[in-house]
Amino acid sequence: MQWVDRKVERPNTFVIQNNTDGTVTLIPSPGTIQQTGTPLNAENLNGAIDYSRSKIVTNISAVEGNLQLTTDSYQVANLSSSTTLVLPNVTKPLDIVIEIKPSTDITLTYPSGVKWQGDEPSILSTNIYEIYLGFDGADWIGGWVVYEPIS
Repeated sequence: MQWVDRKVERPNTFVIQNNTDGTVTLIPSPGTIQQTGTPLNAENLNGAIDYSRSKIVTNISAVEGNLQLTTDSYQVANLSSSTTLVLPNVTKPLDIVIEIKPSTDITLTYPSGVKWQGDEPSILSTNIYEIYLGFDGADWIGGWVVYEPIS
């Protein structure tokens, strides 16, 4: 859906009507309507934002050393050492967050072709990790947050 702004001669202009109970009613007085704009109603707004993806939490595990990521937006991974992250095949923009809570230190092999924010972190059992992968329609970009214990 293509959204269009409403354009009027006198935006935010109203006539005041005094009511018998002491209240006032503001009656829109926009003047000439130059462009009606897209109506704000349930039909147009329902589905405008897909909240369903943000509610999906997928538990994933490595199979034969490969952690196949899904297109779900939030994934929790059970990993062992020498795991390779495998990106999903996608053609449209996508954001993935992978939460890792390791019980031991592990070695990850990160996907090639991802533009990382810097050197990939070592995964230590003392920390919790969130790895962010985003596909903008052409390139994958990656980053992470490391939550270290407070000493």
